[in-house]
Parts: sequence; structure tokens; C-alpha cells
Amino acid sequence: MATKKPLPVVLKVSVEQAERIAQMPGLSVLLGHAEAFGRYLVTDKGYSPKTRIDSLTDLRLFFAYLADAGRDITFDDLTPDVARSWLAAGIKLSVATRNRRIATLRSWVRFLVRTGVLKVDPLAGLESAKRPKRL
Repeated sequence: MATKKPLPVVLKVSVEQAERIAQMPGLSVLLGHAEAFGRYLVTDKGYSPKTRIDSLTDLRLFFAYLADAGRDITFDDLTPDVARSWLAAGIKLSVATRNRRIATLRSWVRFLVRTGVLKVDPLAGLESAKRPKRL
């Protein structure tokens, strides 16, 4: 039986953002848990590598937004308002894109609750937007 190779980490940020995140202890911790979440998606959930990349890209964009805004948040600071401010920064996003990003954040937080990192879901009040109906 062949052993599985560890999955490469695809959660990349720009050099400037990486430097900012490294100086922010709270974001650095969140970033580490995002990398574990990426491995979990493929190894435990059986999701495709593309789904993993898409999910980690959403989280990367979230962390980049926080780093660019100078917001060093911890798990205690993770609230629906923080997520909404990130989504509002992407003004021209489609409803489907916004909902996918919300789903990614919620899935990541549920992973953190399941693994014991968080006791409760801080994003429980975050709801997806309604999609417009087609005629």
C-alpha cells in the first residue's frame, strides 16, 4: 500500500501581505488553521483539489482584506460583521460569488468547532444573500 504524500499548501498571499500577516499574531494563527482546513477538505471530506483551491483562495482573500485593513483579529473578534465588511469590500461581486465566500467561511468555522479550536460558531448569524429569480 502506497503512502499518501502530504498535500502542498496553496494558501498563498503576496509578499507584502505575508509580511503584514507575520507581524499580526492573530491573523498568523488563523492562517495556520486555514491550511489545516485545506488538508481536511481533501483527506477527510473527499473534495476535489479544485474545491480545495477555491476554498483556500476565498480564505486567502479574506486574510488579505484583513491584513490590508490593518485588522489583526483573533478568534474572539471573528463576527458576522467582520465577514460582512469583507464582502462589502467586493462591491461588484455576483450573488453566487458572495454566497460561495460565505459558505467557505461557514465551512471553515464549522471545521474549527469540530476540531475543538472554537467552542461555538461565531458566524452563526451570517446569512447568504437571496439569488434573484429568473423569469
